[in-house]
Amino acid sequence: MLFNLHKIVTATIALLTIILLSACGPSQATLKSLESDISRERSQIRALKSAQQSIGAYHQHLQTGEGSAVLIGKAVLQKAIKSMLPYTYKGRELDKKYLGGKISFTKVEGLTFEAGNKARFWLHFDGRKIKTKKVPAFAKGQVKSLKRAVKAGRMLIETSGYINQKKRTLVLKSTPIQVQFRQENTSSNQSRFLDAARKKIFRKSKSIPLPASLKGRIEALTTPHHLVLIKK
Repeated sequence: MLFNLHKIVTATIALLTIILLSACGPSQATLKSLESDISRERSQIRALKSAQQSIGAYHQHLQTGEGSAVLIGKAVLQKAIKSMLPYTYKGRELDKKYLGGKISFTKVEGLTFEAGNKARFWLHFDGRKIKTKKVPAFAKGQVKSLKRAVKAGRMLIETSGYINQKKRTLVLKSTPIQVQFRQENTSSNQSRFLDAARKKIFRKSKSIPLPASLKGRIEALTTPHHLVLIKK
């Protein structure tokens, strides 16, 4: 499947190049857009080639036992996340003008590995002592709705990972991509909650030292059941 995708991406680049060269009087903006598309497609090819190499090394390790690899399962990762809970932040970080109280992440569930060195999981949260303050008349309805919403719900987190070869670390970046409230589950409340979570809680990456047993150049890849760190 990777090989077929590689062919598709290559054909796309060829088509874009033809368009770029043969277009009659393209604007500067059009040229820049096409050049950006070509650059992005080439980057995807490099990523595909790297993924093919990593998968090949992983298959060889499974078949022969040769090479060094660390397999991290769902249960281990979910346990690691649980060890950091409950995690609490202040309501004013969600709306510093009008909200008080605390919002706590209390439970993790449903961790799955995704293609492209990614994982997804749900974080449950609840609001405690959430209060409104000095709300102007025009915003009272919206703030009250948000106050009821943050009392309980869950947020879907997507975490992507890559290896920093120089620092010998696995770098993880987590991004909230969806939220569901038990009540007042409106698009406005969802947007405000996700925006605040991205800016205040999940704005920084997390770096984890690689196992000392892994020497040389290390690559990361995801399978349906594991995050694999393997020597290439």
